[in-house]
Amino acid sequence: MKIEEVRSSFTVYVIASELIRLDGIAESLGLAGYMCVTFAELTAAFSEFPSNPPHMVLFDGEEQKFDLGKAVRQVGTQLPESHVFIVSPLELRERNLPFLDRGAYDLIYTPVKSTTELLKKLDRAAERDYFMYLNERLMAEHKLNDEGTAGLSPATGAIGPSVPASAADAPKEVVYLILGSLQ
Repeated sequence: MKIEEVRSSFTVYVIASELIRLDGIAESLGLAGYMCVTFAELTAAFSEFPSNPPHMVLFDGEEQKFDLGKAVRQVGTQLPESHVFIVSPLELRERNLPFLDRGAYDLIYTPVKSTTELLKKLDRAAERDYFMYLNERLMAEHKLNDEGTAGLSPATGAIGPSVPASAADAPKEVVYLILGSLQ
């Protein structure tokens, strides 16, 4: 599985009242293929949630214009499947570490030493979502098969007879999930 091939399917919100602090990160994510949207106001970002929910949200950990703890909780309440990252200098580590217990997925320290380091953190969250989505499709297929229907086509998601006849015919991600669930 190469997450790089599907990065454009993942939306990332970068929220900071002083966007200049996170501009480089937003630009790097966009160049790597993520659909990156920047917001200088928290209310503007939250108003976009219903129509364009993000897979990941990056908050400026130096933020002073809104309550960061409240914002992390609000994302967790409104979008429980979204991953929240706090971006801040290493000096603020102790202040921002408690956010991991309050719903943040990970911390990203600035200055970012390499784009690779940044992408690994976001790619890990994207891969988790990707495999969770595949697992949900498998569970739906299994439920439909138990009900006596033909099943879902792994290729198109449509109901029909094109379910793989064997593990060799299935995409390797599907085989991995099936084998992983047997352990």
